[in-house]
Amino acid sequence: MGGSSVLTDGDFAWRADLPAYVAHHHIALPDDFVSTARAHTYRIPQVARQKLLDISLGVSRELGFRSGP
Repeated sequence: MGGSSVLTDGDFAWRADLPAYVAHHHIALPDDFVSTARAHTYRIPQVARQKLLDISLGVSRELGFRSGP
């Protein structure tokens, strides 16, 4: 928590260091995440600004960060 940047494809959000974590700990990722990544040829697609803001607030909330005064 609080270390790496968060990336998103508009459906999923993950830390930028996810590939290193997967390689080091040999974890399996959820099938729907892998299918979505494969469908985008493993490139992060453009996401509309408002959706990025919504996802950012949701991730911050899940991590326990405050999003306002």
